[in-house]
Amino acid sequence: MIQAINLSKSFGKKLVLDEVSFDVGEDEVVALVGNNGSGKTTLFNLIVGNINPSRGSILVGGNDAINKKSIGGTTFLCDEKMCYFGADRIEKIIDIHSDFSDGFDKNKCLDVLKEFRFDINCKFSKCSKGRKMQFNIAIALATQSEVLLLDEPTSGLDEMARYTFNNIIKREIITNPRCMIISSHLLGELESVVSGVLIIKDDGKIMRYSLDETEALMCAISGKKDEIDTFIVDKKAFEYKTMGQYASAIIFASDDYGDKKYLRQSSIQVQKVSPKDTVRIICNEEACIYKNEKNVQSI
Repeated sequence: MIQAINLSKSFGKKLVLDEVSFDVGEDEVVALVGNNGSGKTTLFNLIVGNINPSRGSILVGGNDAINKKSIGGTTFLCDEKMCYFGADRIEKIIDIHSDFSDGFDKNKCLDVLKEFRFDINCKFSKCSKGRKMQFNIAIALATQSEVLLLDEPTSGLDEMARYTFNNIIKREIITNPRCMIISSHLLGELESVVSGVLIIKDDGKIMRYSLDETEALMCAISGKKDEIDTFIVDKKAFEYKTMGQYASAIIFASDDYGDKKYLRQSSIQVQKVSPKDTVRIICNEEACIYKNEKNVQSI
């Protein structure tokens, strides 16, 4: 449904996206994860055609996103910049959408707001940041857009509202499957609703994994410090910690026969790393990496 081909975007001398390529299928729900300022919103604006690439292209349903007429109502971007003027009472705004937006499902919008325990008699301008986002989510889900882009939808939501949001998305996946990309700087809150992840790094690169691939990407090792130090001497190691004669670290998982043999013969314990921790390390690699003086390759 969405295909990026050698996509780059610069603003002046600042390179935000650097020759990225990826695909997202028509019924996939994918998390877009990266640090604040890494380019998540820029990518969304490229997909909906609000801005043009510096190089490369991005296709939506086979049509170039540069041509906004060709993608028409195919895409819908939900973000905190959505605002309403004039008749800004919530119930009235919903009626306007219902009258002027083809295929807008008013009842669905009202149902979502009811789940959020939202008072439709209030004015949008008087709503808190979290309430405004809840309303924008309801509007987005009530559209018939084939592609939904939700930019930091849980920003400003309290714990109960985040729980409600996840339940709403889970139901949407079943009742009205479509392509969704949900951005966040935290994967943990989205793990239960997405099947894949786009990791956007501060250097402008994007890595694409299924959730299962992300879970298998790294492993945590712990044991005697001398054995750990010997094992990681030629590897990238992250979050290295010591406690007396013991140490722990996180490394990229390996199928290397020599590595497996060493682990079998040592007392090192190996455990899985959660997708959220894997993504956090990848996004902040330079901060997490173990600066091993004996191994210049790991610096």
